[in-house]
Amino acid sequence: MSVKRKIVYMVLFLVGFVLPFLLINIIAKGAVKGAINRFFFTPAIITNNHFVSVESTKNPDEQRVKFIFAYQSKQGFYGLKKTNITIEGEPIVFYAATKNGVLSMFVDYTMVEYSPRKFVEKKVDNVVFEPADSNNPASKSKSNLKFSLQSGELKKM
Repeated sequence: MSVKRKIVYMVLFLVGFVLPFLLINIIAKGAVKGAINRFFFTPAIITNNHFVSVESTKNPDEQRVKFIFAYQSKQGFYGLKKTNITIEGEPIVFYAATKNGVLSMFVDYTMVEYSPRKFVEKKVDNVVFEPADSNNPASKSKSNLKFSLQSGELKKM
């Protein structure tokens, strides 16, 4: 095979396969962009590990306590996920994980119309278990995990 032919094949490969992935933010719009980001660019910690859904468990407080225990013992992996719904009815999924005492949080905006349509990593400093208010049993209060983010904001899960 000649050198010219090899160069032509390399250029065709780059233009046809590599370039679209590099220009995904320009080429893809809307739901297609979210689907591509969700399929190809999901963070490895999410695809390689199991996350317990806080909403679908019978006792979410037990899952929160297990998360705190895994974080404080600095052993193994434990992950929680929670789905919030926007005003437009689109899901935003929050993933919180602790692996050997290191906290991480990801927010999945791939299905939200007015968003960057990608996963966003939030830097987490600390997490605290906030128990339910036992003095007010009629209230809808429940236990929460309160995450202190490096940006200064607090997220509850």
